[in-house]
Amino acid sequence: VYQVPDFLRSLYGYYKHRTDFHKYLIGVTYRNEPAPLTSDDIRRLNNGVIQTSVSGIEAYNSCPYAFFLERALRVQERDVQKMEPTDIGDLFHETLEEIVKRIWMENETINQVPIDRLLNLVDDIVRHYADKIQRDYFNKRAINKFLLERIKESLKSSIRTLHYQSQYSKYRTIMVEEPFGPNATKLKTKPISLPNGFTLYLTGIIDRVDESVDGNKHYISVIDYKSSRHIIDLDKVLNRLSLQLFTYLDVVVDNLASIYKDGEVIPSGVLYYQIQNPTINAQKELTEEEILKEHYAKYQMKGLTLEEKQVSMLFDEKLAKERESDIINVKFTKKGDYYSYSDVINKAEMDALRKFTRESIEEAALKYSNGEIPITPIKSNNFRQCQYCPYLAICKFDARLRENKYKELKKYKKETGIINLIEQVRQGDES
Repeated sequence: VYQVPDFLRSLYGYYKHRTDFHKYLIGVTYRNEPAPLTSDDIRRLNNGVIQTSVSGIEAYNSCPYAFFLERALRVQERDVQKMEPTDIGDLFHETLEEIVKRIWMENETINQVPIDRLLNLVDDIVRHYADKIQRDYFNKRAINKFLLERIKESLKSSIRTLHYQSQYSKYRTIMVEEPFGPNATKLKTKPISLPNGFTLYLTGIIDRVDESVDGNKHYISVIDYKSSRHIIDLDKVLNRLSLQLFTYLDVVVDNLASIYKDGEVIPSGVLYYQIQNPTINAQKELTEEEILKEHYAKYQMKGLTLEEKQVSMLFDEKLAKERESDIINVKFTKKGDYYSYSDVINKAEMDALRKFTRESIEEAALKYSNGEIPITPIKSNNFRQCQYCPYLAICKFDARLRENKYKELKKYKKETGIINLIEQVRQGDES
């Protein structure tokens, strides 16, 4: 603790009695901290009901005060006409959703549809949805039209690869852009009663749910579409900053278990699929077959799948003859074992992560409803949560002040094992 020298205390005592110096002395006792709130204050804002998404919970864990400003007080930036990454993401999602729905209307699956027809669908659907975005944004300038063409090329390239992957996968899409929550049609979630009397309503939309049926076993995987590269970073999961995919899987498995009562619903994967138009870099001239191989490898889905050879082959039938998949990050040794860098976990670990994310969501909701909104943005290596935060002018976070401290992202040793790491996190919470 910083000790104030006696002569400064005396100097302060002298000047604090002079009214003309009051405005200069305010800074001496000023602390850049939000006024403390109680659960009653939060209750007055939302009548004791917290309705949020998983991304909202992640936002709270990234910086509680920014969450409070955005989600509770609804502070917004001035509306300007510009293309945000979320707008492009929405266009990606809506296009892919509409393609799947049109295929379903014909009682077909994506691998049964000729690729030319799929590409024509992209043109039609993008043209339709682009007109609805940002006040006719794409039709106003040549550079905007060029951006739209780039978006279409990324979608077409991604659709080609989805078509390829579906030819070798036993999984079939059963849901797209499916909402969940207490009032949802298919994926219902129960309101969560918190110890302080608040009620949490968790809602969201799941991009894609795939299922593979083997006898009475229903293998379920959840896929999230992204316009940039994403992986499942266990450090972020354990720091409660990446909870979405395991929560989505949990919601789907719980709901399907009540439908397939005579069967077994098995959570088998949480994956990211990047919508992109990748470039191929080569040191020599490649054949068309080699180019396609490189192209499909760029679309390999990142995430975690079940550590069972049978399940891996459901994702990619080629693994019955080959040792490496270009659909999921899995590779076998000559003996048939998984290489250590394969992105696989066992069922106990999958279930433990589902439970951990469920508990983490309730813990964050309880903290917020108790009025805990400190200015504690997350920091990791060169990343700082405040770097692009629109609320910095409001919170005035300054790491040079004693009361303003970053929350450091904790690093965990993966060799310890997921279940042991979760227990380690819980023990840290209690200490």
